[in-house]
Formats: sequence, C-alpha cells, structure tokens
Amino acid sequence: MQLLLYSIWLSLVVTIVTVIISIPASKALGVYNFKGKKIFEFFIISPLLVPTVSVAMGIHIVFIKLGIANTFLGVVLVHLIPCIPYGVRILTDVFAIVGESMEIQARVLGASSIKAFFYVTLPMIMPGILSAASMVFIVSFSQYFLTFLIGGGRVITFAMAMFPFIESGDRMMASLYSIVFILTSLLFLVLIERLVKSYYKLENNYFV
Repeated sequence: MQLLLYSIWLSLVVTIVTVIISIPASKALGVYNFKGKKIFEFFIISPLLVPTVSVAMGIHIVFIKLGIANTFLGVVLVHLIPCIPYGVRILTDVFAIVGESMEIQARVLGASSIKAFFYVTLPMIMPGILSAASMVFIVSFSQYFLTFLIGGGRVITFAMAMFPFIESGDRMMASLYSIVFILTSLLFLVLIERLVKSYYKLENNYFV
C-alpha cells in the first residue's frame, strides 16, 4: 500500500506539472499562427516517435552531472518527456475549438489577463484538462524503464514492482498487480470527473 500511494503521489505531481506546462504551449499552438509552428509541433511530438532507450542513457548522464539522478525530482522530470506530448496534443485541439474570442471580450470589458483566463477560458477548457490529466496520469503511472534507469533503484514505483512478475511468467502475482493497477487508474479517472462536476456545479450556483 505504501508503494502504491507513493506511485500515485509521483504521478499526481507529474500530472500537475505537465498540465501547467501544456496550457500555455497548447494555447500558442491552437490559437496563434507564427513562423516555425509546424517545426515546434514536431519537436513536441518527437518523444513519442523516438525510442526511449535511444535517449534515456544520455538523459541519465546529464542527470548525474546535475545531481538529480536517483532522486524523486529526477524521476518527475524524466516522466515529463513522454507525458508532455500527450498533454499538449490534447489541449491544442481544445484551444483550437474554443479560441480566444471570449477571453478577448472579457478583457475588453475590463478584466485583467489573469482574471479573463481563470474566469472565462479555464472553465471552457476544463473538459480538455480532464482528458489530458487522465492520459498523463496513466502514462506516468505505467512508466517502468525510465523510472528504473533514472531512479537507480532508490525511487521504486508500483510499475517497477509489477513488471518483474509479468516478465517472469508468474501469472497469479502479475494478475493481482494488474488488477490493482487498473483499479487505481479507474479510481483516479472517477475522482477527477467528480471534481470537475463539482467545479461546474459551483460555477453554475455562482452565476445563478
């Protein structure tokens, strides 16, 4: 249970950081047109195209030099590499649909940029944030190789405890760990959905 809670905490941190990074990047890609936009989109998606093994060793060397290898921070940072492309891709489509006309209107009426974003844009993109956060959490929660390499055996997650049983052919233990893994992911999805529904309910009561 301690290992499971630790893995959930790590994935939650990765999810929050990924969403914070993805929102401005996605808004720039989904709303604005600028020179080199296609190249920028390619570089964001490139971690999904390049095999992890081919870059993981180089990342490990850099993290050793920075002194963050075998640490919680190092694992969080390395999880951002496969997670940010999913977050940016999902939220880019959301921003492309929502646009910024409502936010501009709020600013014309006197709202500051920060208030216009939090009171106008954020409620409109919340379903997209839900989808992005759900995907990012699952990707981070299931990371094995990157956690094993950067964590150096000091940062142990649930996936690291599960995969050896799968590879060894121990079906009973592998099935048990897999069920816990699936239930944890489903519980996270249900929790986020309830939080978003509560958020919209509070917004509706506020406007009423």
